[in-house]
Amino acid sequence: MESLCSGVGGALVFGLGLCLSMKVIGSGAMMMALGILLGIVGIAGILAAYPIYRKQYRKAKEQFAPRILELTEELSCG
Repeated sequence: MESLCSGVGGALVFGLGLCLSMKVIGSGAMMMALGILLGIVGIAGILAAYPIYRKQYRKAKEQFAPRILELTEELSCG
């Protein structure tokens, strides 16, 4: 869930930065600089989503693997 929030939040921040830097909203050099900064922050959020996902996946796999193996053994022998 955290990886999804990171990816979506990063995409939204990136989109806002893109709009500011292309002067769709706002005008002036200050808004363009702010847009570039927000774009970089958004890209960092998007890039952070995958490592967060991998960490959560590994944790869940370690948590549920013994029970799954136990149930598999029970079904195949029973």
